[in-house]
Amino acid sequence: MPALIVALVLALATATWGVAGYASQEAASRGKAAGLTLIAALVAALTTATGGVAVYASQDTLPSEALYQVKTAVEELQLALALSDEAKAQT
Repeated sequence: MPALIVALVLALATATWGVAGYASQEAASRGKAAGLTLIAALVAALTTATGGVAVYASQDTLPSEALYQVKTAVEELQLALALSDEAKAQT
């Protein structure tokens, strides 16, 4: 009985989406584009998260430690983005 159900599902899928799994070549290219977009979004999210972790971990580093360059780069960026002298004094 389960083999019959599997055969029916496969037959229905083949009839609906064709042998390649899509009804048309256009649908196949849309599927690939959606997959590439998802991969790009995941890479961007992972890169952002990793950078945020590095910035957070570098907050209390000393000049002899590996993340000190990250700390100084963040401090320079904060100074560059500060609009007033008061904001620069607080950083």
